[in-house]
Amino acid sequence: MRYVVLALLIGGCDSWWPGDEANKGRGPKEKFDGQVFFADRAKFEAGEASPLTAVERVLGQKAKYRNTLRAMFKGPRGLEREAGLELLASGADGFNEFALDDGVATLQLRGGCEGGDSEITVFDLVVANLKQYPEVKVVKLLDPEGATQDPDGPEDSKPACLLTESERQALTEASPASGGGTEGEPSSDEAPTVELEQASDAAAPTPSDEPSDEPSDADATPVATE
Repeated sequence: MRYVVLALLIGGCDSWWPGDEANKGRGPKEKFDGQVFFADRAKFEAGEASPLTAVERVLGQKAKYRNTLRAMFKGPRGLEREAGLELLASGADGFNEFALDDGVATLQLRGGCEGGDSEITVFDLVVANLKQYPEVKVVKLLDPEGATQDPDGPEDSKPACLLTESERQALTEASPASGGGTEGEPSSDEAPTVELEQASDAAAPTPSDEPSDEPSDADATPVATE
């Protein structure tokens, strides 16, 4: 009898193990081979209309928009930097909030927001990285205080702190002598504030929260873009 009981116990060892119930349904995270865009110094110096280049990244499928942006803010890897790719963060160190509603993606920068004299800013990178997904039609980028130039319009919108030199000059030329914006519109330093709904996973995580099985520098191959 003892041998029968022992045989039954041994035979059932593969069917249960402490902790199995807690881990039930927690399969491996679904991932996909995605792309992340960075500024390309060679293209910029050559005067190309779109001086950006995409590189391959393994990204989590769940919250793929946030994961794409997080990978962007991590910046290019060693070999990619040697190839002339750059993260133009414009003083920001990430983003705090993100929402996608009816094709309109709205997110808020975290940290600083400085466009400087550059004709390319983090706004251009954010737009390229989000609009690679067909469901994203419009991007509204907010500064750390929650303001952007055109929160309700049908086009993309950037905060005043990311206006390029040419855009600031155009606004100056178009503004009345009083120095304000056109009637009915805010001036460049009085952009309206947008209230975002807080999302449960909106805060950009620390690097330790990111997937650990992304390709190495040797595997990160730039993807040709037009």
